Amino acid sequence: MKRILFSVIGLVLLAGCEKKTPPPIPLGSQEVTDKDEYAKTEESEGVQRSAAPSGGVAAGKNITVSTSSGSEITLPERMVAYTVYWDMETEKFNQVADRIAGIPEKYNGYIVSSNIYKTENQAWTASIILKVPADRLAEAESEIKGIQEAKVISYNKTSEDVTEEFLDLSIRLENKKRLLERMRVLLLKANSVYEAMQVENEIARITEDIERMEGRMRFLQNITSYSQIQITLHEPYPTPLGQEGGPIKILKRSIEVALTFFTYVIAAMVVMAGGLLPLVILALIVWLIIWAIVRSRRKKKAKAAG
Repeated sequence: MKRILFSVIGLVLLAGCEKKTPPPIPLGSQEVTDKDEYAKTEESEGVQRSAAPSGGVAAGKNITVSTSSGSEITLPERMVAYTVYWDMETEKFNQVADRIAGIPEKYNGYIVSSNIYKTENQAWTASIILKVPADRLAEAESEIKGIQEAKVISYNKTSEDVTEEFLDLSIRLENKKRLLERMRVLLLKANSVYEAMQVENEIARITEDIERMEGRMRFLQNITSYSQIQITLHEPYPTPLGQEGGPIKILKRSIEVALTFFTYVIAAMVVMAGGLLPLVILALIVWLIIWAIVRSRRKKKAKAAG
């Protein structure tokens, strides 16, 4: 029993002593810098690499890493996740929004989300998030730039190099799988129910770690295979008075404001008149009745006096 327990503890310690991963590949201006130093580091870590790529996952250049067990792990030299942000303005809101929504389908991508709403200043706004294959991102960007009905207010492009994390997960996953195989061998050698339960608990923990690592690796592969485009499209926002570019436009705007206020006053008077009209009619009827009674009495008095 003690021999089994010592074996379990030894395998757990061995799993913790995972192979050190190479340093991250710097992005800079989307080019690898200090290549000589990085090549020396990779050589010391047992990493065989080919010439520097032109950029992106689809560069066709691979990193091959030898693990402590002698197996090799190959992955793209640079795994970069790109995110592009656009802020655009248009007077043809529906037409441009429909055109943007049709872009992912052309490049084998898809729409993540699309929200359309009206802001406080009464301008229609659309928030659209797209996903397109990383190797077709430049084509999608070119099409967005070519929308003549829309004006680009701002543009920003960010990138995240996840090569180091993916490489680290690959090596740790390899070690975890080897550890899992050893634990299964120990399970067959268990001499009691207690020993079997101890080994099974360790197998369950290792299996959970493996599933978590594989899920994270799939996520990294997805965000590097598909680039994200976030677009905010809106109608022109109303310009505050005094910032419209000239006295004629300011005067025009002032007349529009005055006419609007005059319309509101007339509308209020109509509402008030409509509300008071029944009272006025009722008062007029009462006055006519009283006037008729008074007139009738005066005629009777006049005949009596005659």
